Amino acid sequence: MTLEQLEIALQHLTEKHNTLGDKIRNLEQENLVFKGEANKTSSLEESQLIMSAWTKIVDTQMHFNEMVMKVRSLAITLILAAFGAAAYSVQAPLFLGVYGAHVHIAFFIIIFGLTGWVALWVMDLGHFHKLLRGAVTKGMALENEYKDHALVGGLLGMTTAISSESRTLLGIKVSAGKKIGIFYAVVFISGVSFCWVALNYIHKEDLVKDQVMKIKIMSEDQGGIVLRVEPPTLVLKGERFQENQNSPKSTTPQ
Repeated sequence: MTLEQLEIALQHLTEKHNTLGDKIRNLEQENLVFKGEANKTSSLEESQLIMSAWTKIVDTQMHFNEMVMKVRSLAITLILAAFGAAAYSVQAPLFLGVYGAHVHIAFFIIIFGLTGWVALWVMDLGHFHKLLRGAVTKGMALENEYKDHALVGGLLGMTTAISSESRTLLGIKVSAGKKIGIFYAVVFISGVSFCWVALNYIHKEDLVKDQVMKIKIMSEDQGGIVLRVEPPTLVLKGERFQENQNSPKSTTPQ
């Protein structure tokens, strides 16, 4: 093989080498583009999974919060009904004998209301509130883990923000559990005070009443006397006697 033929063969090899190098570079570029698209697709799928999990956690928080509010609404309705019934019953001489003592029925109505109040207190703070706290803790953990995520980091953080804002009372840092305890304890102490009043200040002899019908003279002229009959009312015996002394014109039929 002559020198000229060697040069021609070397030139062909160089051209093939260059062509092969171009193909390799093109393949590398295509591979980079494919990897970028794959990473982009993977990142988008990851973002969707994160948002789906976060949305489910928030829905769970809302569900438990609704259950908590229903329990508290039931507790408020029960205690208001008990307080109202007890206050209304005070005007009537309704007593029950307990170990030789006469206890007004208002005491037992309040005890019934407080029993239901304490039961709902235990259910709220000991069950539903713990479930809600578990959901909130999980939400805060997820938000803290992905707070720097490129796609969803700015969308997360609601659970953390609400939890932070709800832990204050009149400018003092107080946990949600303590605020719930204060709410139930204040009403419970009020009910206990009502029971103490019913035991010590409502006596049977003070509530023995008579039904009285009053007839009053409205006017008197040459045409006759105009009378007004008032509906029966319940008054204490002592009040009836004093009223008869102060109003000589009033007559009470026997």
